[in-house]
Amino acid sequence: MKIYIDYIFIENFLTTYVLLKECEMLTNYKSRNKNYIIAALVDAIYVCIMLIFKINFLNFILLKLLLVAGIIYIAFLPKKTSQYVKLITMFLVSSIVNLGIFYFTRNLFKIQTTNLFLKIIIYTLFSFVLKIKNKSKKLYNISVILRVGT
Repeated sequence: MKIYIDYIFIENFLTTYVLLKECEMLTNYKSRNKNYIIAALVDAIYVCIMLIFKINFLNFILLKLLLVAGIIYIAFLPKKTSQYVKLITMFLVSSIVNLGIFYFTRNLFKIQTTNLFLKIIIYTLFSFVLKIKNKSKKLYNISVILRVGT
C-alpha cells in the first residue's frame, strides 16, 4: 500500500488546526492563529516522522499524550494549571467526538469520504451552533432521532 506523506502531513496539519479551533470555541480561551499554526505543524511533523521510521503509534501512547500537552501549551500558552488541564481535556474530548462522527458516517451510512472533509463539516457546525448560542446566551437542547430500517 502506498502512503503519500504530503497528504498525511496536510491532513494532520489541518485536523490539528481544526481541533485547536474547536477547543478555543468550547473553552473560550483565545490565542493567535500563529500559535495554532505552529502547534499544528509540530503535530503534522510528528506524525510524518512516525510514518517514515515505521514506529507503531500504539506503543507510544504516553508520548502522544505529551505531544498533546505540548501542542496545547504552544497554541494557548495557559497561565494556570486548571486552564491547562481544561484545554487538554477539551482537545482530547473533541478528538474522540470527531473520531466517533467519522466512524459513524463511514460505517453506518456507508459514506466514503475523507477525514479532512468531515473535519470541515464538523468545524462549520461547531461554529454555527456556538455563534447562535453566544448571540442569545441561552443553551439549546437538540434532539436527533435516528430510525434505522423503517
